[in-house]
Amino acid sequence: MSVRQRQAGTDRRVVDLAARLRVGLVGAGWFATRRHLPNLQSHSQVDLVAICRRDQEKLGLIADHFNIPGRYRDFDDMLHSERLDAVVIATPHSLHYPQAKVALDRGLHVLLEKPMTLRAREAEALVEKAAEGNHVLSVALNPPYWLTLGMQEI
Repeated sequence: MSVRQRQAGTDRRVVDLAARLRVGLVGAGWFATRRHLPNLQSHSQVDLVAICRRDQEKLGLIADHFNIPGRYRDFDDMLHSERLDAVVIATPHSLHYPQAKVALDRGLHVLLEKPMTLRAREAEALVEKAAEGNHVLSVALNPPYWLTLGMQEI
């Protein structure tokens, strides 16, 4: 049983720590291929099941490299075709709000790249929508020491 299917007798979500989380990613650019995808792939409780990117050639190369079975050029197609628990949104900033809203409407947990949205009222609307559905909505922040670690390698 997935995390989003298990609920207690209250309005609070019960997280089944033994369940694996089925995750899809939209926007497989530079940061996603160097941070999100490797981190998701290495997590013992995550099944990275789908990826979405407009460029067909790069989509195939990235999906092959990370062994991701579900390959989509359209975000809505991915959401309708896959049985996901969560989605990582690493697209251009202007797409964060509409994509996160659609994902939350479908009952998914959402990890957004920063900035969360382009407008404060959109961010507030996403927070409210996530709270209403007891969904996790999080914004990825880069630890500042990554640059320091990279400089040490040079």
